[in-house]
Amino acid sequence: VDLREMPSMKPGSSFLSLYNAAGELIFRQKVEKAVFQKSLSSLAKGMYLLELQTGRKIYSEKILINTPKKLGSCEG
Repeated sequence: VDLREMPSMKPGSSFLSLYNAAGELIFRQKVEKAVFQKSLSSLAKGMYLLELQTGRKIYSEKILINTPKKLGSCEG
């Protein structure tokens, strides 16, 4: 996520959160830099809401994960 174009983005005082379709918080992390990387490879296929909170403003964006996570094989 490149946050350099966000008008009020201030590293160190902003938080990035990800919610699943049921509204459950997947992760919340303080943003220390204007360019932020987080692997989403462990997430299940589906719709998510990415939210940036900076000061009193909240920006949100829907994201779609369409590659299912890899599941281990089960031998029995």
